[in-house]
Amino acid sequence: MKGKDGKDNRTDYLLDDLHAGDAIAGVLAATNIRVARTRNDSPYLDLRLTDGKNVVAAKLWDYRDNMPQGKVFFITARVEHYNGQLQLALNSLRAAQPQEFTPEDFLPPCPVPLEELWGRWDKLASRVDDPGLRFLLELVKKNYKQKLEHAPGAIYHHHAYLGGCLHHSVSVAEIAGGLADHPMNKDLLIVGGLVHDLGKLFSYKWSEGVFAYSDEGQFLDHTLLGVMSIRDLLKKAGVERIVGLKLLHIIAAHHGMLELGAPVVPKIPEALVIHHCDMIDSQTDKMIGARSNATGDWTRVYGLGYVYTGEPIIAQLSENIDKTPYR
Repeated sequence: MKGKDGKDNRTDYLLDDLHAGDAIAGVLAATNIRVARTRNDSPYLDLRLTDGKNVVAAKLWDYRDNMPQGKVFFITARVEHYNGQLQLALNSLRAAQPQEFTPEDFLPPCPVPLEELWGRWDKLASRVDDPGLRFLLELVKKNYKQKLEHAPGAIYHHHAYLGGCLHHSVSVAEIAGGLADHPMNKDLLIVGGLVHDLGKLFSYKWSEGVFAYSDEGQFLDHTLLGVMSIRDLLKKAGVERIVGLKLLHIIAAHHGMLELGAPVVPKIPEALVIHHCDMIDSQTDKMIGARSNATGDWTRVYGLGYVYTGEPIIAQLSENIDKTPYR
């Protein structure tokens, strides 16, 4: 269970400290599930299961039923070695009952306390001079605070944890706000950074213990959903027409290129800046995540190829870093 600060307060992880031969029983969430076949054409259920902290492969052999419904299951299993790794040989699997789990227990917590992120949000909002845009941020926080504290930045690739959308949005706005001394609209840079991904609050769902696309997300995607959600608030906030159009354009163009899913390309400097700040924050988060989970000096990262993961993020604090002089 996550506390109000967004930190993980659980101590009862089912997959902690597994050993071959162990028998386990409990509730786990499926991050991936499919029916596969052995070399002898016998069907089996192939899963990846998580307790919210650890992930393990699992198999239910000789499976001849329909695809299981739901994302969270009560399982009984035996732990075994396979190809040098532990996996679960399932004895039984059934959909978990609502009273048996809390969906948030299976979702990674935000690494930054939510109070800190909201403090950074408020500090950014205080720099906005336009009264309409400042009121717009108040409406966003009032209407969507709970969703912002839950929605991920993405399902897999960056900020894929509770509150990830809030963390990513604040970071993008801070990077963009650092360019306020350039001949651009500071208010649009800050507000555009904070709301560019607002559509992800509606594009994703997390009520079943895993992050997944909602029906709205599948049909419309987060960019259009973001334009729709902000457009509804612009009149309430009293934002000037041209300012509102520019903000909607920033949201619509934040993927930068048509081939990356943007319905329009940036047509104002502020939209171009938000696109690049979005890329900076999302791509560096991928690299940082790769370093956290790396087992060698080079790790393949989606969309980035192989990245160097041979030393910790804060290298100067490590005693294990290679300090051989450069020659």
